[in-house]
Amino acid sequence: MSLDEILPPPFPGFADEGLDFLAALRDRNERDWFKARKDVYDDHLKAPLDLLVTDVTRKMAAGGLAFTAGRAFRIYRDTRFSKSKKPYKTHVSATFSRPDRDDDPVFVYVHVEPGASFAAAGVYKPPVKWLRPVRRLMARRPGRFDAVRAEVEAEGLEVSPAGHTLSGMPRGFAAHRDEPVAEVLRWETIIAQRDLSRADVQSTDLADRVVEVARAARPLVRFFDDAHAA
Repeated sequence: MSLDEILPPPFPGFADEGLDFLAALRDRNERDWFKARKDVYDDHLKAPLDLLVTDVTRKMAAGGLAFTAGRAFRIYRDTRFSKSKKPYKTHVSATFSRPDRDDDPVFVYVHVEPGASFAAAGVYKPPVKWLRPVRRLMARRPGRFDAVRAEVEAEGLEVSPAGHTLSGMPRGFAAHRDEPVAEVLRWETIIAQRDLSRADVQSTDLADRVVEVARAARPLVRFFDDAHAA
């Protein structure tokens, strides 16, 4: 048996059929419509997404990056506690985490959706207990976080809270209300994100684009780790 027979095929890119399926799903988010076309989802979205996860995981390890626990998200929405009862997401996505760290919320993420695809690294609404030492380091050394943000953004990523901010100051940080650092202390999410074009997600090099985002976001990840090591 040859090595080619053991290894899965490389990621082929997301074909027009898959992206067009997602675009149509925005208007026809119904179980009957989806079930009648499930073979399109399986062949042109689920299968390539699984191959992308394998490719990214392999390339993360080869590049010395720690985000080697990859998994694809299901397209089925959990509607139990949601006002919207639409049964399906209109995107496909995957996340990559650090397998040797317990309760570590830091991730790399890829999101494929027509007109709204992106790759990101950071934390999404982590527990307040985890976020508190990060905020302490921001408050103590605001210039360092500014430098980290500038370094990451120089690589073509946007560092932001992705719309998740507190209306007031977090508990224990009221003394910084009138300081420039107050803005970032209110962030509940901290991610570094790069938008992906349709050509990007259709390219066989998409795994490399995701790894590039992980590499470019390393100063932000180090900032998180240093906050928790203090």
